[in-house]
Amino acid sequence: MHFRETPWRKPWGFLVAIHTPIRPLPKDGYTYPMKFLRGIVGWGITIYAVMYLFWSGTVIYGFSLGILPLILRLAVLFFMTAIATRSLRLMNWKDLLPFAGGWTLIAILLDAVFLVPFAGWGLYASWSVWIGYFLIIVFPMIALVFARRRMAGANMRVS
Repeated sequence: MHFRETPWRKPWGFLVAIHTPIRPLPKDGYTYPMKFLRGIVGWGITIYAVMYLFWSGTVIYGFSLGILPLILRLAVLFFMTAIATRSLRLMNWKDLLPFAGGWTLIAILLDAVFLVPFAGWGLYASWSVWIGYFLIIVFPMIALVFARRRMAGANMRVS
């Protein structure tokens, strides 16, 4: 229902403006807060699920100790955070930092739900766990540098 030419509403512009959006909805139908939550919660759970699945696979096949499994886990973490960073289409680290922090908080909460019942709260006493959380914040920033470098190269070739 459109309220444009009702005579008793004409003097009060705020009655007409109530029904018109301040900014139009994006083409995909999501508002900005929904995109923000989708980026944090959706990618946070996805990153955690892939890392948990990879870690479980290395434990099941007895390939969890040593430097090579650690390098592979870090590569998977970097790959997943790079995909998540690229999908957000952000070009500034200040815009990316809330997402990376949210992914880290989700990882901490999901570790509390899934790992603490088996490993106990001593899990958080290990420095390697906190380094892993720190890398969830750092790896997207590194991926952003590579994405910006690639975009700068693409723009230079076009002009």
